[in-house]
Amino acid sequence: MRALQDYLRMFARLRVNRVGGSISPHKPCLLLAVMDLVEAGAITDARIRYTPTLLEIFSEYFALVARTRDRNRPYYPFFHLKSEPFWKLVVEKGGDKELALIAVPSHRAMEEIVT
Repeated sequence: MRALQDYLRMFARLRVNRVGGSISPHKPCLLLAVMDLVEAGAITDARIRYTPTLLEIFSEYFALVARTRDRNRPYYPFFHLKSEPFWKLVVEKGGDKELALIAVPSHRAMEEIVT
């Protein structure tokens, strides 16, 4: 099990999209939503589900920091966080091949392929 300091270090080094010199807020907003759900007791294990509640909280944070060119697409950070050492996508049985083919994630793919 990782220590809190390990997570703080990984969050500080979060690989974020940098468009036009600006940092995309998607990954930080999703992680804040996850932390809110943990604090509320809605998440009690290491499994983060792509649920309407998670998406709603993400949207609330996103609305606070989004720039005009940013789009509220929580499936992007949910998918792309797999590049971080603390996030792994778990797929439905047989979904490994489908997941490997995804270049651009979608809401449907996160709902149907990722468990």
